[in-house]
Amino acid sequence: MRPGGLLMASVFLSYDRDDSDKARRIALSLEKAGHSVWWDLHVRGGAQFSKVIEEALKAADAVVVLWSRESIESAWVRDEAAAGRDSGRLVPVTIDGTEAPLGFRQFQTIDLRDCKRGAKGRGYKELEQAIAQTVTEPGPAQAESRSPVQSPANSNDRKPTGRRWLAVSALVLVVLAGGLAAWRFTGRTSSEPVIAVTAADQSRSSQALARDLLAKLGSLQSARTDALELVGAAGSDPSRATFVFQGSASGDAAAPGGNLVLLSGRDRALLWSKDFESKNQAAFEQSMAYTAGQVLDCALQANTSSEARLDEQTLKLFLNGCALFGDRYRADPASVVPIFSEVVAAAPDFQPAWSKLLLAEAQQIRGQKLFYDRLTPGNLPQHIRDARKLNPRLPELYVAEAALLPTGELDQRYQLAEKAVSLGPDNPDVLVTHAEFLSFIGRNRDAVDEARRAVQLNPLSPGFRSNLIQMLTYSDQLPAAEEELRRAEQLWPGSPAIDDARFRLHSRYGDARDALRMVQSPDFRQTYPTQDMEAYLLARINPTQASIESAMAALRSSQLTAGTKSTQLVQSLADFGRDDEVYRLLAGLRPDQLRTMSPLFYRPDFRQFRKDPRFMQITARAGLVAFWRKTGEWPDFCFDPDLPYDCKKEAARLAA
Repeated sequence: MRPGGLLMASVFLSYDRDDSDKARRIALSLEKAGHSVWWDLHVRGGAQFSKVIEEALKAADAVVVLWSRESIESAWVRDEAAAGRDSGRLVPVTIDGTEAPLGFRQFQTIDLRDCKRGAKGRGYKELEQAIAQTVTEPGPAQAESRSPVQSPANSNDRKPTGRRWLAVSALVLVVLAGGLAAWRFTGRTSSEPVIAVTAADQSRSSQALARDLLAKLGSLQSARTDALELVGAAGSDPSRATFVFQGSASGDAAAPGGNLVLLSGRDRALLWSKDFESKNQAAFEQSMAYTAGQVLDCALQANTSSEARLDEQTLKLFLNGCALFGDRYRADPASVVPIFSEVVAAAPDFQPAWSKLLLAEAQQIRGQKLFYDRLTPGNLPQHIRDARKLNPRLPELYVAEAALLPTGELDQRYQLAEKAVSLGPDNPDVLVTHAEFLSFIGRNRDAVDEARRAVQLNPLSPGFRSNLIQMLTYSDQLPAAEEELRRAEQLWPGSPAIDDARFRLHSRYGDARDALRMVQSPDFRQTYPTQDMEAYLLARINPTQASIESAMAALRSSQLTAGTKSTQLVQSLADFGRDDEVYRLLAGLRPDQLRTMSPLFYRPDFRQFRKDPRFMQITARAGLVAFWRKTGEWPDFCFDPDLPYDCKKEAARLAA
């Protein structure tokens, strides 16, 4: 029973693949409300998967069907709806106004066209009530339809519906993960790695944790191209395992926790371990699964025959760095640079460590240039030379070289970014840095596409999801950014990378009070200066003339005392609509300073600022107009229908 007297239920969500984004929003809202939802591994095709879907249907308390233009044509959705109808568990929903097909029109259909509003929408309240009614008032065929999945030995477990669903759903997910492995790796050879996922002890909670981890790794791996076999405790001879994950559960339902270790399959040596804890079970399981996915990726890189073999201690160090890398290197690169520096010192021929080291050092230098107006190359130039001797076609080399260039070298930076993409077209790290360059020249829409593709290529990385949220925010797609942030915070609760994206969104465009709480927290850590942010956020919360002037004074003082650039001041002036002051400030800056802060110019709060023809004069001084004319890479704002001047004609006039 949940607050408000509504029952917690197990829900089977039936939908068409083309409606997956809306299905995801609905599933997350139902899960947030306390229900267990079977939906995200909804795989179609094949007898194995038919059996899995049938088992999940039998185990569910309610069958929520999302009718749409696409789903009414789907035989799968109709079959699942019929199973729900015939057992008295059907809860029909329309997500685009489409009427239910013949055979299902005798049921009242809930309107969820406004599914973006989540639990706040009236349709969701109706959906909650309908699910509760289905649980408390089962149809005549319902008990019979579920009996095949309950053995007599388990007949005493029929009352606690939620627990029974978790057990059945864990079994279903394990079967599905095994099915994915069998489907994906048909014809595997003995040289392909075998990854075993087992429980560290015989307790029910540890056994359930291992099953859940196996299922989630199977789901994540299905989107990747690595050739491997995932097996459970009973899946195969454990002596065949290349690596073994062992999980143990601790804590309780109110504060779940556990430990995960990675062992060598050869001698069961401990290679990596981490303790996990969270405030809820779903967040705990997701955090463990995604961290395991990152570590597994790196373990497989170290296991390939084409790479130099690492000794055990260096491998342990590399795996520890990998566990941090996806979460830290973009928001806090200084925390991972020493780890990978040590790895390459011990194993100078190991390319994966060079790739991560170059990316982290390049990110560190970009942060210095952007927020502190300084360039401290450190060891990066030497590392570039060493890595080039190993492999001159390493895409990360060109990312690192671009980071060392002055911001004014637009042509050369552009060429290096394009070269990196040509060498690593499916390298998500390269795509992310390419997206950043696109945002630098005003191509924010293309930057979003690159950032989204990076997430698709590596859904395991909170860093890539953070980058996508930022790109959506800066390209004025705030609802999409907020939706991505909500998803990311469920997948990676407490992640520094996701906290960074949350702060960037809320500090400028979202909930200023939330950003203020983050700044005032002793645990808040950012790579850019925030000492002047508190006054600015207070002005956003209460935008009186006095509070705005106080914020501007704090920003100007920060410039003088901390030696920071005018970036924060320029953006804050634009936020409060003081465009004339922005123009006066920019007129006094050097061209290289203008180029450094140019990504600001294309953000939502500069929309009015860009409509003034003086904006083209500023970009001409920064060297951007010459670059646009030479490359044809015109910024997005030039195509805005309400722009009061012709961008290309104005550029030609300034060049004359």
